[in-house]
Amino acid sequence: LDAADALRAKRRRALAKLDTLTQAIFIDMFGDPRTNTRNIPSQPLGELVKLRSGDSLTASAMTDGPYRVYGGNGVSGLHNAYMFDGPQIAIGRVGVYCGCVHVTEPRSWITDNALYISEMSQSLSAGYLAAALKEAALNQYANQAAQPLISGSRVYPVSILVPPMPDQLRFERATGSTAQLQRRAMASGEAL
Repeated sequence: LDAADALRAKRRRALAKLDTLTQAIFIDMFGDPRTNTRNIPSQPLGELVKLRSGDSLTASAMTDGPYRVYGGNGVSGLHNAYMFDGPQIAIGRVGVYCGCVHVTEPRSWITDNALYISEMSQSLSAGYLAAALKEAALNQYANQAAQPLISGSRVYPVSILVPPMPDQLRFERATGSTAQLQRRAMASGEAL
């Protein structure tokens, strides 16, 4: 058990390094979005996306199955049904990890503890948008109540860079192998 736990810890560190690599590629290609020294056009999220809350699914209502369930902190369990055929961008809505961005696996469920992108401007690619949302550090826009909470009205005014589509697609290609490694590390960690 100690050996399995040590391997799981290594997988978590590997995932953190892969996240750092994606962030480094983003900064290298587009610069720091806070200073935007490259004068890339930007737009408020409210003009680019529509957010919706996931569907309620309590832990007691989950029926063990092959489909991942995403909540405010990422994967929260497995279920025998799914909401979406393809991958979705999920944003933690409540709790300590509100504002965290996850790209779901195909055939997954998103609970009402998370928001998801229900509509997206054609000026954005999904892979680029997920990275731009991570760079926006949405958790800083959570309310300061006892239970931190993010809503569309809080994040719609947040501006993100909108580079030309060829640059966004080049970014997706550059980070594609990183995403594959992340999926493998997650699967390995779950198996352990």
